[in-house]
Order: sequence, then structure tokens, then C-alpha cells
Amino acid sequence: MQRPTVGIHRTPQIVPISAMRFTTATSLASAAALLVLNVRADLIAWTGPLCNLDEGADVVCNGECIAFSSRNSFQVTSANGNTVNLFTGLNCNAGTEILSGFILPGECIGVNPATPGGSFSCV
Repeated sequence: MQRPTVGIHRTPQIVPISAMRFTTATSLASAAALLVLNVRADLIAWTGPLCNLDEGADVVCNGECIAFSSRNSFQVTSANGNTVNLFTGLNCNAGTEILSGFILPGECIGVNPATPGGSFSCV
């Protein structure tokens, strides 16, 4: 038979900061790991027509209008795909779309060099 523990009160111990086992290096490494987990790239543009040659910056698809000059293809690198709009103008102006649609992950889209894109947005 167990004894009831009613009436037993323990005072919590206060541990001084100097006794904690977390070092600055451990804290910085943990913070860096969390930052890496939050960094993602959704789209990469290329100078070659088959997602080859010079690779552009990794872009996050958040609806922002981004320049698409000197690029002849792009590839969606996100896990779920993205909706991409490619424009002939520099400011993602409506009515100047040359491509608009959902692109599957890993798919490479070539852009006709005769009508190069000027900007794009993706979500």
C-alpha cells in the first residue's frame, strides 16, 4: 500500500546560470541549425535552355517580382511545386505574361530566346 503524498511540499531549487551546461558555442550551433532549417529555395534560373550552364540565385517563391534577364530556363526546386508567372516586362506587368501556370517539382522550363522573359513572380 502506498502512502499518500499529500502535505509534502518541496522547495524548487534555483540553479545558478554558472552551473548550467549550455556553452556559447552550443547555443550558437543550435541557432545556426534552426536558421538553416528555415532557409529554402523554390526556383533556380539558368542561362542554358535545359537548366544547365550558369546557375542563378536560389529564389524563394513569395509573390515578389524578380528580374529574369539573361536566363533561358528555370527549374522548380521546392518539394510541392509552385505557380510561376513569367513576363516580358521588367515589373511583372499584367498583360505581358509569356507563361503562367503550376510547375511541378524538378521540372525544367525552357524559355524561347526570341521572347526572353524580363521578370517573374512565383508563389
